[in-house]
Amino acid sequence: MIPHILESGVIASAAVTVLKTPLVAPGLQMTILSCMAMDETSAIATAIEIGIIHGTRLIPIDATPGNFPAGTSHTLFWPCILVPGQGMYAKFTTPSAGDQLRIVAHGYIDPWGCVL
Repeated sequence: MIPHILESGVIASAAVTVLKTPLVAPGLQMTILSCMAMDETSAIATAIEIGIIHGTRLIPIDATPGNFPAGTSHTLFWPCILVPGQGMYAKFTTPSAGDQLRIVAHGYIDPWGCVL
């Protein structure tokens, strides 16, 4: 097992924004132990959704309504397994223009666990 983090950030427009992590590399498998999404600048009063990227599909795991004050995360604390080509995403419903959005998934890579 190799500890690993998938992370991404973006400056938002005033529209629904989907933020995606890098994808798991070929031949690897990653166990995600937790995943958090936050708006570091302003409150998200509507909702934050977190899920798995699979090709062009966004597969939701959890969507929680706000209010999330600035710098307060929506966090998943249950594990999921990502195979090659998959990643995590967070969908922010109506952030403010110029907000700094962030997603961070913590876990570990198992280079011998992937059978695909």
